[in-house]
Amino acid sequence: MTLYKIQRLPPFPSHVTQLSQLAERIQFRRVRCRVRSIGPPMPVIPEIADYEIRRELQRLGHSPGLRRLDTLAHRFLYAEITTPVMHKAAEFWADVRRRGLPTAGDQSLDADAILAAQAVLIGSIGDSVTVATGNVTHLTRFPGIDARNWTTIT
Repeated sequence: MTLYKIQRLPPFPSHVTQLSQLAERIQFRRVRCRVRSIGPPMPVIPEIADYEIRRELQRLGHSPGLRRLDTLAHRFLYAEITTPVMHKAAEFWADVRRRGLPTAGDQSLDADAILAAQAVLIGSIGDSVTVATGNVTHLTRFPGIDARNWTTIT
């Protein structure tokens, strides 16, 4: 069984540092699952989270932050946005709207739906995927998502 941690943070200023700190904590500590203790999780940086942080770093012209973000993408697993991810995100987007629980405006791309789709599709049967986020409320609206505040995950 593999335990994945998908990291999502709101945009800059200090979130590249926070992402790095969380990844370090996850990499070097054992994480307790609901039923039993399992090996060290595999931190994953989803491309949509990279995008959310990178766009703000680009806007601010913050070269050191961009270099650190690039380093993280090479140091840990990097979940790319694929066609299956976008198809699942479209399902999630429609589902939360049908239930009256949208996480973004109707014309929005909805990064939460994309992130949730990445989390659902990244693991294999029997794997545990937890999304480390500052926005638990939005992400738990999507079926099958275990989202926890990133500051509480060790």
